[in-house]
Amino acid sequence: MAIVAKKFLFSTRVKMIDGMKMKKIAGLGLAILLTVSMVACKSQNAAQKNVTSELPAELAAAYREDAARLAVREYNTSSQTGEHEATIPQDRIEYFYGLLSQVYWIFQKTDSIPDLSGIHTLKNPNLKQVLVVLEKDSPFKENWSKGMTLTNNLYLNQLTSKYKISVKNYRETSVGPSLMMETPNNVNTKELAFLVKNFESIRTAEVQGLIGDGNDITYGSDSKNAMAIKYSIGEGDCPSGCTNRKSWIFYIMPDGTLNYMGTRGKISAALEPPK
Repeated sequence: MAIVAKKFLFSTRVKMIDGMKMKKIAGLGLAILLTVSMVACKSQNAAQKNVTSELPAELAAAYREDAARLAVREYNTSSQTGEHEATIPQDRIEYFYGLLSQVYWIFQKTDSIPDLSGIHTLKNPNLKQVLVVLEKDSPFKENWSKGMTLTNNLYLNQLTSKYKISVKNYRETSVGPSLMMETPNNVNTKELAFLVKNFESIRTAEVQGLIGDGNDITYGSDSKNAMAIKYSIGEGDCPSGCTNRKSWIFYIMPDGTLNYMGTRGKISAALEPPK
């Protein structure tokens, strides 16, 4: 009996040791797998950063403006005017710039998708100009008529200084002196106009934008509540509203990647973008 008991104990210990070895091996395998996954993720992120940095300089600058305009459109459709300042949230600009960069590399590597780099956002709203009309007796017109932004109002001076506003195209009109306020950087001009027109003796302040229709990049929900970014070319009587339009549609996946969904609409062959 003693011999049998010893054999049983020895066998049990061997099994325990073997089990511990298997657990260590499994744990080591899991650690290796996690390490490889982390390296792969870092490599993918680095590749994405390189992709963004490799955009042609002129196209990158154009996409920056497109991204700022898409961010402003998004904000203006989801918030009431006067809730925030005129600065465009940088995180939203980066988000849309990332989407536009992804689209660029998708059509660069996919033969079935034409070169969409010539399509940009319709310049509506304008991101730098606000048309201002003063009351006829406004104290601001003395300096603004000379192109000087300094006034006798401290808060207005702070506003013009913050956004580096310049005054251009001053002229007298039947309703009062008018001028163009212009910023060097992209801003939410709808919010800027709201801030400006709240000052006494300023009659109106309105965003300057393109009248009519044309090629565009848009962002929003598509069928089945999917979010999409669409590149489109308009055709027809575009000053009054394009009668024909063709769109190239990219769905935005939950992980931030894009899925090309094909086209919608028709335009004449002459307006089709090059392959």
